[in-house]
Parts: sequence; C-alpha cells; structure tokens
Amino acid sequence: MQNDSRTFLIAVIERCQEAHINPPFFEIMSDRGRTAWSSTVTVQGFKFSARYWYDGHYVYNAVEDVAELALKQLSI
Repeated sequence: MQNDSRTFLIAVIERCQEAHINPPFFEIMSDRGRTAWSSTVTVQGFKFSARYWYDGHYVYNAVEDVAELALKQLSI
C-alpha cells in the first residue's frame, strides 16, 4: 500500500472500480466457539482467506488482512 491514509479495504474497492469489475465480496466468519474471527474476499472469482484469526474486538483486522492479500495477488 502507498504511504497515504487509505486502508487496504478502501484500496481494493477503488482498484475494482478503476478496473470496471464487480466490487469485492467480503465475508466474515467465526470459529465454532465464536471466539475467533476471520474473513474472506472474492474478487473476479478468486477467493482469498485472511492469514490469521482475530479476537472479536479486532475483526476489522481480518478484513484488512484479506484485502491486503487480494491487492498483492491480483493485478487489478
């Protein structure tokens, strides 16, 4: 990500808009005990999973994690 104040979430949404493709589809999921949370994102049919599981207070970090992965893996 560049040295600006954009989050990875905003960056991946903007990149999809610039490329004229469907917006990313984010999903948030929990483990069975609902004590850990993670996220996936689908962009152009490619599904990515966050690298880590997060405490419920930090679930947004899972979204940022997976958005960062998508930006790095896709040339959108």
